Amino acid sequence: MPTNVRRVIRALEIYHTSGKKASSLQKKNNPDFSFLIIGLTTNRKDLYKIIDNRVDRMIDMGLLDEVKTLLKKGYDANLPSMSGIGYKQICLYLDNHISLDTAISQIKTDTHRFARKQYAWFHLNDSRINWFDVEADIKDNIDKLITNFIDEEN
Repeated sequence: MPTNVRRVIRALEIYHTSGKKASSLQKKNNPDFSFLIIGLTTNRKDLYKIIDNRVDRMIDMGLLDEVKTLLKKGYDANLPSMSGIGYKQICLYLDNHISLDTAISQIKTDTHRFARKQYAWFHLNDSRINWFDVEADIKDNIDKLITNFIDEEN
């Protein structure tokens, strides 16, 4: 029995809208074109610094006001759309459950965790990705990869 309520509800919505099972619509078809996937990576210390700076910019650019506005418009903090990283923590702050500094720290920590999981998933599940470390001199290597890809297609 499925235990993910959101997925069950979505599957029912799809069935009632289309008359088809969600699983029948999720079949992967090969595209009619060739593609090249390039992934960029860096060491964790630098990645976390980039994430932390991005979170600080999000706060500076008005994340707090954005969440306040959504709540004023009637969006409940318990909605799935409000459970994303950043929104959830700011809602906790606005409800006086945590301080703003704690909310920001949690956003950073949760984003670090998400980045680690994403990285592991892509490395394990998609062998088509050509990975390049941003610390290396990658321009020439990527240029060669693209040139070889184009040559193989012609």
